[in-house]
Amino acid sequence: MTQALAAALAKEMVRRPLSLPHATVIALEGPLGAGKTTFTGSFARAMGIRKNLPSPTFIFVRRYPLRTRHYRNLFHVDAYRVRSASKKILAPLGILEELKNPKNLFLIEWAGNVRRVLPSATLRVKLSHARNPHERVIEFKQVQ
Repeated sequence: MTQALAAALAKEMVRRPLSLPHATVIALEGPLGAGKTTFTGSFARAMGIRKNLPSPTFIFVRRYPLRTRHYRNLFHVDAYRVRSASKKILAPLGILEELKNPKNLFLIEWAGNVRRVLPSATLRVKLSHARNPHERVIEFKQVQ
């Protein structure tokens, strides 16, 4: 179900992209093993990325070119190792500049760790474990 919801969201964003003055950000939150990376991989496949998306835990960010009419790049960010996000940490990586570009799409795992530097309009996806270990609870919320 995680894969199906991620793919449906990606397809909807291709059909009806958000018109924002900055990058579109999908903030993924939840504990270890909740499905953030699974969600990201399924979303990326539905956007036309055929590569396997390894989590960029040690390099922090990976960029994948997109061929949609509205979005040009998908950035996969893993902020697990970032404990205190500040502009000093993110500026050298170019992320702050890329967040300004409305043609960019970001999926950010552990987004709570970088919340202070994200654009105001963000789609929050909270994943959590259900009682059944093979099920997940997924909540979507538009943050303004």
